[in-house]
Amino acid sequence: MIISEQPPGMLRRTLNSVSSKSKTVPTMLLLKLVFIVVLLLQALLIVKFVSAPYINSAAFSSEEHAARTLEWVRSHPQGDVHPSVEARREVAGDSRSILGLYASSDPYTQPIKKGDIIATIPWELIINPGIKYNERTFWSCDIFKNLASELRLGDDSFYSPYIRYLLSQPRTGLIPSDWSAAAQELLAQIVGKGTLPPFKRDWYHRADFEEEWIRQCHGSREDEIERLAYYLVTTRDEDTLMIPVYDLANHVSDPDKLNTLSYKPKRVGDSFKLVASRDIARGEQVTNSYNRCHPCSGTPDKDCSTYSHYGTPELLWRFGFVDDYPQTWRWTSSTGKGDESFDFCLDRHRGTKELEVWMPPTVHISQSAVDFLQREVKRLDELSIKNSDDLKSRFVTNVHEWDTIWRYHNALTVAMRAALDSVRDEK
Repeated sequence: MIISEQPPGMLRRTLNSVSSKSKTVPTMLLLKLVFIVVLLLQALLIVKFVSAPYINSAAFSSEEHAARTLEWVRSHPQGDVHPSVEARREVAGDSRSILGLYASSDPYTQPIKKGDIIATIPWELIINPGIKYNERTFWSCDIFKNLASELRLGDDSFYSPYIRYLLSQPRTGLIPSDWSAAAQELLAQIVGKGTLPPFKRDWYHRADFEEEWIRQCHGSREDEIERLAYYLVTTRDEDTLMIPVYDLANHVSDPDKLNTLSYKPKRVGDSFKLVASRDIARGEQVTNSYNRCHPCSGTPDKDCSTYSHYGTPELLWRFGFVDDYPQTWRWTSSTGKGDESFDFCLDRHRGTKELEVWMPPTVHISQSAVDFLQREVKRLDELSIKNSDDLKSRFVTNVHEWDTIWRYHNALTVAMRAALDSVRDEK
């Protein structure tokens, strides 16, 4: 109505004025606007590319992602998971209890008998180093890089159910080299200056990450996904293979609790198999061992296809936990004639539950080694009295690191005292 009251010429002049002004908009301004829009679109694509797996992995709990991984393997034509095996928490509804593989408690499910296949994982479902795979190669830059690539793809990855499960796991503080600065300092005090295992040179200030990923693989320190891939492979791989379902089987050293044998692919294209080594009761956890072939195990060579031989200190360094009994220790003491090393095993008697020390017949602990053990026990006792209350306030936000460190401190002192007691008994 208002426009219609204006003289025709006025309307035309107004329109012509606008048209004229639009033609005078600087070309540079338009180019800048286009440039800004392009940058914004690139930023959106980068955010979607990098952070998509983080967002999607949070849609379900870790337990749900684990269950979906089992179904993914079952759905593959060559994949198989025993119908009575399930992924769940040890205590239903308790997110703090152990997540693992369990035989179903349902009395109507098929029992798991010795020799039954727990899982068959086709090569196609295993994140692997590619054509360079060799069953006797235990470390590879390619597996770190290939896992990082799949993590970036997130839901677009062929392995997406397994990737979602991996992304639902803790992403920092998995092992000592990735612990907080306070935790590393405390563990360094406990093991001393290269005195006790795990030796400081292997893990302090991310020593293994720096050596393996940065120097040998030429990776990035700043890339969060590459760092995550490195630590996931370090703590979960089976000799350069990331194997869904299998990496849900938790570690035990106790031969009475161990109930599986694993068989790696012998060549590219072969499947991985997990087999029951005995009958597995309903509701029992399906277990694996990271040190099945350690010197104290007595495991036949035919059952050592995974070449797992870690001692108790190496399990802490490589996997971030303090092993239960039986434990395997190696001490190295400096003497006037050089370094003296000796191995021994520590276990509880099946009947009395008292600690027992076993050493190979060829091992003889010299007086200098005895003096070394006595000094270290005294040092650790004094460290416990001096530091436990002073440092605890620095671990308020990470109780796990604090508890793990003092559990290892206790394991060290108990093991060394047991070794000293065995020497006295011999005399």
